[in-house]
Amino acid sequence: MFLLYTLLLMISPPIISIFMNKHHLLMSLLLFESLILAMVASMFMLFIYSNLSHLFLILVMLTMGACEASLGLACLVKMMRSFGNDLLMNSSMLKC
Repeated sequence: MFLLYTLLLMISPPIISIFMNKHHLLMSLLLFESLILAMVASMFMLFIYSNLSHLFLILVMLTMGACEASLGLACLVKMMRSFGNDLLMNSSMLKC
């Protein structure tokens, strides 16, 4: 039961913040990173409490999180060079 509450407390704030903050791309990327780290930490706690030794899955999740961070940063740099800011409302696909 403690693991469920801890999981809920770690994953809920980033998800709520993602839905509330829809203006800046950088803030959205930081919230996605905190969500990935919360998921990795919860998987680690789950594996420790259940005596599973599938630590390879945690390494895969961390690798995917790093790839997601690098792609997000590349998109942010491209957007900053194209539009001059990171506001999501300026990057409409209708402006092409």
